[in-house]
Amino acid sequence: MKHGFIMHEPENKFGYFGWPSITRLESGRLVVVASGYRFKHLCPFGKIVMSYSDDDGLSWSKPKIIYNSPLDDRDAGIVSKGSQVLITTFNNSKAVQYDASFRYEKEEDRKIMDSKTDTISDAEEAFYLGSWILVSNDEGATISHSYKVPITSPHGPILLKNGNYFYVGRSFKSEIHNENQLEEGIYFMESSDGINWTKPLKINTNIENYYFYEPHAIEVENGKVLISIRVQKKDTDLFTIYQTYIKDSKQLSKLEDTNIEGSPPHLMKHSNGNILLSYGRRKHPFGIRVSESADAGKTYLNNYILRDDGVDWDLGYPATIERNDGSLLTVYYLREIGEKLPSISYTIWNLKEGI
Repeated sequence: MKHGFIMHEPENKFGYFGWPSITRLESGRLVVVASGYRFKHLCPFGKIVMSYSDDDGLSWSKPKIIYNSPLDDRDAGIVSKGSQVLITTFNNSKAVQYDASFRYEKEEDRKIMDSKTDTISDAEEAFYLGSWILVSNDEGATISHSYKVPITSPHGPILLKNGNYFYVGRSFKSEIHNENQLEEGIYFMESSDGINWTKPLKINTNIENYYFYEPHAIEVENGKVLISIRVQKKDTDLFTIYQTYIKDSKQLSKLEDTNIEGSPPHLMKHSNGNILLSYGRRKHPFGIRVSESADAGKTYLNNYILRDDGVDWDLGYPATIERNDGSLLTVYYLREIGEKLPSISYTIWNLKEGI
């Protein structure tokens, strides 16, 4: 295995980077998006940043800011179709930002965050608060269009074999926007052009005393989509992944527990036909793991440990892509031992390596 950095500025007071996603562009370049130049895990300074690699992930360009609303821009997802790239993000309200500031111990830190939140007007909050899709028609070089959508998920939409985008996410809830909001739940929708989407359809998650967040999807066969969902049980430290299948806009199965200790999920199909499920482990030993399924996600047999040296729980959100030589590249965020803030890192590895 080879580890390296993509976005790493440990001496920068605003050098916190988190929640990355990755895709391969039509040109063959790799691109990673993330939330960066932050002060804390929750703070008002988050910006959506992007880095490119022209050598299949061995080296990366300095992160470029591509979106910066007055609010905390978080959880960048990305998908590409031709020269079009969709990038997703969401943000938190001023109330959430003030509450986050209140929870930090150092008065100096609270003042830094509150002074930023104080500059945001109610009109700006009303306009920017939500879940956004940013549209680029030149492989991410510029953003040509942006709009809000009613759902959100860390890694964003996927591309189906029929050329449509498929987006599964949790309903975005806003305390200042009460109209036209979806009820709490996990929904999916499709788009042929990246602009216009079908009506969101709800997935049945009727399991009492469980929270459902941050789903991701993969097409396992023609029209059949596997959906994995981050699940937490109320008043416990359970942090796992449940799954179900969708086809022709219908849910084919009840939610099933993978019994994986970690979350949230990122799904990809390897060239060998197997499904790889990447996730973070937020209990000791903290780290990054990938599980492999040879039966379209029904069971996961192999568990690859990419990192088990995380300093604390504040890590994860890995996403994996296959490199041109058949090896794998997994991106994630993690704080290295001896450093104050997490960075976006990568691991290059092979399925043949230790399980």
